[in-house]
Amino acid sequence: MKQIKYIFLLSIIFFSCDEINTVNDFNNDFVFLCLLTNDQAIQKAYLYNPRDAKREYNPYMFDWNGDFIHNAEIIISDGIISSQLQVRSLPTNYWNVIEYTYSDDSIFYGKILPNKKYDLQLKVNNKIITGSTITPGEFSINSLQDTIYPYQNIETGGYEYRISWTESNNSFQYSVFLNAMYKSNDGEERTYGMSAINTADEFAIVGFPGKTFWNGKEYYQYAAEFIVVAVDKNYYDYAFLSRDRAGLSSQYGVFGSCITKSCTAYIKYND
Repeated sequence: MKQIKYIFLLSIIFFSCDEINTVNDFNNDFVFLCLLTNDQAIQKAYLYNPRDAKREYNPYMFDWNGDFIHNAEIIISDGIISSQLQVRSLPTNYWNVIEYTYSDDSIFYGKILPNKKYDLQLKVNNKIITGSTITPGEFSINSLQDTIYPYQNIETGGYEYRISWTESNNSFQYSVFLNAMYKSNDGEERTYGMSAINTADEFAIVGFPGKTFWNGKEYYQYAAEFIVVAVDKNYYDYAFLSRDRAGLSSQYGVFGSCITKSCTAYIKYND
């Protein structure tokens, strides 16, 4: 599950609260990226110089760190308490690259709450950028038994399951992820993360193959972890509507938030 969450967070790099300013004359000196989430103990933010589209791109020389800005002051507040984020270097799973990030593991340690406003103040090079986000409201995944019986899709041969949840106030989109857990006949296990299903409704049809193969060995799915992420207006505008700026007073990027719920069930197939 950690890998999927990490990919989900990084997706805001590669791709109210207050209403977004749609005027095109805002400064573009920086790119700021932050998605507050309730199920991660450490909140992260990223600040970069904008990439030059004319610069030669080499996929083997991944250099977000070279564009990272280290000298900013970033403060996040919930209206009562404030926390200043610190620059830290964290290992990644990509070619032993060290990732630089602004992170908080103190005041808001695991305490991002639903339906709450968080404010941002960013100072860098004598410039001040402000922002705000209202986290989506609390919600729950509707009754999901410990064992579920998916139905087979006649056209694809794969299996599907309908998962639903209660409405989250202030949420503009839901993203549903699946961690599919497989086991071979000799007991070896593997887990595969499925791509996100994005929906504005409070349900999704999640599909997965009942069997898979690895190195000539057959694996069958025996369990599944369903992850539902409710995202706020800022993230929705930035990631789904491709706005240059969301939740920020100037510059490029996004200051958004999400609330995540998950559950795990065992898979049993009807003969």
